[in-house]
This record gives sequence, C-alpha cells and structure tokens, in this order.
Amino acid sequence: MQRPSSAARQQLRRAREALVKLRSRADVMLGIELPCEVRWDGMQRVADGVRHCDVCDAHVYDLAGLSRRETIERLRAHGGAMCAQVFARADGRVVFGDCVEGATRMRGGLTAYKRED
Repeated sequence: MQRPSSAARQQLRRAREALVKLRSRADVMLGIELPCEVRWDGMQRVADGVRHCDVCDAHVYDLAGLSRRETIERLRAHGGAMCAQVFARADGRVVFGDCVEGATRMRGGLTAYKRED
C-alpha cells in the first residue's frame, strides 16, 4: 500500500483548515476521505484505542461508537485531521454512537467539511 499522494495530503490539509475555522458543531459533517486497507489487527498497539500504521507511519485512533460531539472534539484536538477507525456508510459518511445499522468499520483519513443545506 502506498502513502497518499501529494494532492490527497493537500486535500486533507484544506479540510483540516476548514474544520479549525468552523465554530458550530451543527455545521460539521465527517467523512473518510482516504479509506485505508490496512487491518486494525495488523497495526502495532500503542495504547488503548490507538494503533500505529507502518504503511503511512501514523497513529490511528479508534473512534468507533463515540458520539458525534466526542468525535468532533477529538478531531479538533488533533488539529482537524487524523487517521481513525470509525463506523461509516458505503459513501464514507461517518455514523455515531448506536446508529451503526448498515455501517461498517472503516479506517482512513477522517476529515470534516461544512454541511450543505
């Protein structure tokens, strides 16, 4: 598996900057922009809920099952972008808490974007 391209990293950087500027949690949508094929069990355990991916040399955080608020707070604490394991729908849109019906565990670059009305 290859490291994300320069264009993909730049897209993540822009998403991170957008998240930092956002004030209201209601305006934030979360999605997996760069899905990752590396298995959670194939990553080295760093701490409870944290693994290290040797492919992209990054920590991956297990946010599956967290509430929307908790997920956004963790994302903001990491500067607006992070690699994470979450429950998401086929389109990459993250689902929260107990609303996981029809969703699967996904890993990859978690990003935020402004909700379109």
